[in-house]
Amino acid sequence: MPVYEYKCEKCNKVFEILASIREKEKGLKAVCPKCKGKRVYQIFRKINIVTSSKIESDDFSSDLGDMPKGDEGGGEESSPDLGDVGEME
Repeated sequence: MPVYEYKCEKCNKVFEILASIREKEKGLKAVCPKCKGKRVYQIFRKINIVTSSKIESDDFSSDLGDMPKGDEGGGEESSPDLGDVGEME
């Protein structure tokens, strides 16, 4: 079951919710466990894809558009440009 990470706009608490994809698609109603705030947004972090020959990494945070920016606990890292990754084995 996937873990979804959220951040509260009110108290800046970062928290996780364990939910099925079906539950997420139906519209998860995330509530901050610290302040019970309902103004929360999902955080997207780097992911690693492990194959038999190499590890690929991508950072989707640049695709978030006008999402609120804040400290999600990560540093200012830069990802190498992977270019066209192509077909994976």
